[in-house]
Amino acid sequence: MEAANREFTDLPPLRSAQFALVGPAVGKIMVRLSMLRRGKSTAFVGADLFGEEGLATRATFGFAASRPSAYNYAMDAMPEVKTPEQSTPFSRKVNFAQHFDNRLGGGSLPFSEAADPTMLLWMRHRDEALVPSPTALVALADAPPPAAQVLFDQQAPVSTMTWAFDF
Repeated sequence: MEAANREFTDLPPLRSAQFALVGPAVGKIMVRLSMLRRGKSTAFVGADLFGEEGLATRATFGFAASRPSAYNYAMDAMPEVKTPEQSTPFSRKVNFAQHFDNRLGGGSLPFSEAADPTMLLWMRHRDEALVPSPTALVALADAPPPAAQVLFDQQAPVSTMTWAFDF
């Protein structure tokens, strides 16, 4: 996503992203970008990330200008959650997790064998100099452990195949 923003500097705001995590991203990494479509108010950018073992990630980003809408939807109320200061810090054993401060604000920790796989998390980047950006938000969205790990009693292989989000 950062490469797309650097290559195409006049993109409207990010609205959606889809990721397919195809293989390991090891060794020297290269990103190949393509403008899939550019219209008056939207742009779709494709990004392929390659490592030494081939294609690692394929991403599609949708950028679009704001539009007024006559519709509004109120989501469910936010669940009760402890403040960050009241929340229990926890660590993870995956490499990229070292870059995030993880705190459990409610629910259960991974590998606790809880019956309900709910985790209410407070997370932030450890790097206090990091400038808030859509790219930093995407990295944060990828940081939580899978909720299913709450059901586990020990570390076990679990991989994300695809994930997506919409703003």
